[in-house]
Amino acid sequence: MCIRDRYMGVSAANLLNGETSQKSKVGRVAAQLMKEGELVPDEMMIQLVEARLNQSDCKVNGWVLEGFPKTEGQMNMLKGMKQVPSLVVVLQIDDDIVYERHEYKKIDPITGEVYSLKGTTLPIEEETLARLVSRDCDQHEIVKKRLKSWKEFLPKLEETYKDRRPVSYTHLRAHETLRYLVCRLLLEKKNN
Repeated sequence: MCIRDRYMGVSAANLLNGETSQKSKVGRVAAQLMKEGELVPDEMMIQLVEARLNQSDCKVNGWVLEGFPKTEGQMNMLKGMKQVPSLVVVLQIDDDIVYERHEYKKIDPITGEVYSLKGTTLPIEEETLARLVSRDCDQHEIVKKRLKSWKEFLPKLEETYKDRRPVSYTHLRAHETLRYLVCRLLLEKKNN
């Protein structure tokens, strides 16, 4: 859950990680594509997102999508589902920081939990630490390829949502604290 338990956080990456952990048909296809730095087909992603958004907790509480849409096809499919976001936030972050975050990102293959090994103050048990692995999709060249794809899509996202009402669209620096982000978003929403 996110933003003080009000909205449900729906992460495209977590949906895919869940499928790959379960070794479902979608998960096997997604794992191979992510290993190669390719995006999961739009139809597959929209099925996962749509299924999640149709769960009762999202219907009752509302939702925040993270990492979706990433393509024009996904954006159009989201519109086709009659899902119109009230707020679109693009987090701006320097490429070097993105590369560094992926370099230090590790995953527990048993629990699927993701850890950042740089700057974390969270205690990690020795047993857990010993089994953490890097994912192929976090390798520098693959992250570089995904960043390029995102930057090519971003103008279309902006064109679609920037001046449309009732959608609020904003850019935020990713280093801003969550509390600051939430306060700023709520103020912007109130003023629009």
